[in-house]
Formats: sequence, structure tokens, C-alpha cells
Amino acid sequence: MPFDNLPEPSQPSREVQLLRLARDSIGRQRFWTQGRWMTPDGRMCAVMAIRQVCTHCLDRTERRQMARRLIWLVQREMPLGRRIMMCWMTSRQRLIWFNDSRNTTHRQVMGLFNLAIERLEWREMSAVVYQPGV
Repeated sequence: MPFDNLPEPSQPSREVQLLRLARDSIGRQRFWTQGRWMTPDGRMCAVMAIRQVCTHCLDRTERRQMARRLIWLVQREMPLGRRIMMCWMTSRQRLIWFNDSRNTTHRQVMGLFNLAIERLEWREMSAVVYQPGV
């Protein structure tokens, strides 16, 4: 059959694993906050959740680069109108603004994480399936 020789799915990339951890750390509304990095009782904003999971990276430079990359991946999933309106901001500032906006809900923030994870997984899967010359 045509799909018999497809390679086995591999481990998700480090980016996907870290994004899942960040998403899960604010997965319930009671673990998420707006207007602050972190509350005394441990609730976090989206950016802080990403920064927290990047502490698993090896060194300071890698931590910083991975956090920037993950923040960029998540903010890229914001609605186009909001991204255009904030084109002069950095990715981090856009995600902070989106998270802290009075009109933003927990469901919308979780949606950004889910879309970013889905996009990465799809890209990884298509790279495995499409192997030119094989």
C-alpha cells in the first residue's frame, strides 16, 4: 500500500515539548494571570510561563534564545489585525500586550499556544513524510 513505508513518528522537538510545558503550566484559569509576571500564589502570564520552562535549557545563552524563539512562535498566532496594530513592538511586547489586554480571555491565550504547537507538529510531520529522492 502507498503508506506502508512511512517512517515511525519520532519524538517531538524540544520546542514542542517546551511549548506544551508552558501551556500546561497555565492550562487552567486559576494558574494564569494578567497584568503581572507572576503572583505570590504562583499564577503566571504567558511570557513568564515560557521563561520558566526555558530554565531547563543548558546555559544562559541557550535559555535566552529558546525563550525568544518560543515567544515569537506563540505571538505569531495572534489575530492578524492585532499584530498589524502592534507592528512596532517586539514579539515579547506583543505577547505581553495580548496577555494583559482586558479583552483577552484565558481561552484565547491557550489558543495561541495550541496553534503554535500544531503548526510546529505539522511542520515536523511534513518534513518526515516528504523526503525528496527517496
